[in-house]
Amino acid sequence: LAQAARTSYGAGTKRLSEDRSLIKSLVRDEHTSPIEMARLAFESRAPVFTDPRQAARHRTLKQEGFMGYTPLGNLFYQPKESEIKYQDRTNRQGRGKLMAPEHISSVKDNLLKIESLELNAIKKLRELETPEELVRENKGVGFYTRRWRIGDPHNLGNFLRLRLAPDAQMEVRALANEIEGALKAHTPIAHEAIREYIIDGMRLSSKEINHLKEYGLPIESDLEGTAYFERSKGFTLKKKETTNNGEVEVKKLSREGEGFKGKLRRFRKE
Repeated sequence: LAQAARTSYGAGTKRLSEDRSLIKSLVRDEHTSPIEMARLAFESRAPVFTDPRQAARHRTLKQEGFMGYTPLGNLFYQPKESEIKYQDRTNRQGRGKLMAPEHISSVKDNLLKIESLELNAIKKLRELETPEELVRENKGVGFYTRRWRIGDPHNLGNFLRLRLAPDAQMEVRALANEIEGALKAHTPIAHEAIREYIIDGMRLSSKEINHLKEYGLPIESDLEGTAYFERSKGFTLKKKETTNNGEVEVKKLSREGEGFKGKLRRFRKE
């Protein structure tokens, strides 16, 4: 990566300390072309609703997949009980509170029924020597599939920034953790820079910067309500809710406001 950035300097330098400084500055200042000069190819196994459904949205990563008649193709994803939670009301990819025990039991029973129904249908079709492409029609998004991907540190870094985030779907975060481990082993200096400036870094919009210039950093109590955010347009919205007293209008943070709030919390002491 460092040598690719020094194309106009001939042999350049061989000192690792200088390479590290150069690579980190390239990532920090978003000079991405040299960071794309390395390639990492890997094979993964994940449920279809995770990959390709979630991961394949990152179209900068070349990919190929297979879900056939191998034993792998008949594996069905069953979540752990600790991960069977209610839907989060604000984050559509997130889980909320742990379900009540009777609800967990019902969810598990329904998932097992789906698995059994689909596997039985697949078995009958294969007994009839049905073409494999038609057999796969009976496989829902809960089945595992093998995927092969090729990516460079820059584009893999963008993938990790989104899919390692706390509000990302739990299963795709597990996949992202494995990919990050591979990237760290493959190009450790680039990974160090990507982790520092991209994954653990923070971007502020011009609106957020202007708000901070005008009103400064909030105290912890300011983050519990909407008053601090109402000072600038776009961070809050009015929403009607039904209560025992009828329909009332309440102020809530918009998605942009929630994002800004998350950034501000990072300035608070842990």
